[in-house]
Amino acid sequence: MGEKFGLLISIFILCVFFIPGSLDLSVQNIRTSQLLGVTTEMQKLVDEEGGVTSRVLDVSSDLKKSGLEVSFTDENGSPISGKQDVGKYVYIHYNYNYDGFTKDNHLETSNYVLISRR
Repeated sequence: MGEKFGLLISIFILCVFFIPGSLDLSVQNIRTSQLLGVTTEMQKLVDEEGGVTSRVLDVSSDLKKSGLEVSFTDENGSPISGKQDVGKYVYIHYNYNYDGFTKDNHLETSNYVLISRR
């Protein structure tokens, strides 16, 4: 009888602690990977467009629907929009809020683009 009780306790501990923790870690890993992919694509888009054009703003508004807020600033931290002059830096800031398996999570990162063409 003692072996069955020990087995039940082991299964209970596995189901209550280990499985949810593993799922939460997996969800966080997938979301982080997705965020890094989006940051790379947004950086390429801003570079191709030569600044923060309407196409870039459309993409960022679509991303906002999924919980990713994207903002564009200049070197001084002022918000910018429109095409930028060659040689200017565009800083892109990302704030991503998503529901994890056990709690809400927040990821924040940024990168920049040097405008090389108009």
